[in-house]
Amino acid sequence: MLPGSAFLVQELVDKAADERLPKDIQWHFIGHLQSNKCKFLAEIPGLSMVETVSSVKLADQLNAACTKCGRAAPLDVMVQINTSHEENKHGVTAAEAAEVAAHISTHCHALRVRGLMTIGAAERELKQGEQNPDFVALRACRASVAARLGVDEHTLELSMGMSADFEHAVGATLSLSSLLSLSLS
Repeated sequence: MLPGSAFLVQELVDKAADERLPKDIQWHFIGHLQSNKCKFLAEIPGLSMVETVSSVKLADQLNAACTKCGRAAPLDVMVQINTSHEENKHGVTAAEAAEVAAHISTHCHALRVRGLMTIGAAERELKQGEQNPDFVALRACRASVAARLGVDEHTLELSMGMSADFEHAVGATLSLSSLLSLSLS
């Protein structure tokens, strides 16, 4: 995968078919996914994760596509949460996230909930040391999703931010134990 890259489905189909690239690349799809494109995405060799599952309908379509193409292992997915409540962004609300994750876990056997994803507000101005509220909301959402799924919350990954706010995203995911581990290494 190319870190930080967002794709349209056709772009990823083309990149994955590029003979110059190693065959063992594990691709992550990050971008808006329309349900009519699930078939093409599911057939990509090396596709290991879709980070933008934004509805039960989309999860069902992706599950059907993965089942139909006979994927050997479940496809890892992240539920996309619109933590900034912006109308121009996709994703479920924080209140809907646990229900969507539970639906995937219960009804979508070709998918595996790996975590949660948010982009956050692009124009958010933060003061020195201030945490991005979109990222704080995603962490809180992870706790409720984990409780609903009956798993330890740290088994659910978080994907958040864009290039311009990656420092805030990294800061929001670090716990005290993570900071101690970093300082000791």
